[in-house]
Amino acid sequence: MFLIDQEVCTGCGQCVDACPADAITIQNVKAVINQSLCRQCGICADQCPVQAIAESNTCYATQPDQREPFPQRIQGFFLRWWNLQEDCL
Repeated sequence: MFLIDQEVCTGCGQCVDACPADAITIQNVKAVINQSLCRQCGICADQCPVQAIAESNTCYATQPDQREPFPQRIQGFFLRWWNLQEDCL
């Protein structure tokens, strides 16, 4: 996953022009990657003149405070899918 350091990004738009998937837009004068469209090619990182884009091996949510850690999300999925009580797992 490629992430943009919002404190480093200048909003120049070079990554927007370079992205073959049209996954990057400028919002509030900063570049933002739509992860669902991103092809993980890395062209944006190569084109960024201030090196604000980097690949991360860690999966981050757009708003991490709204996401549960992965094991809890999976457990919650199965609880909802099979209508189980939590103590059944």
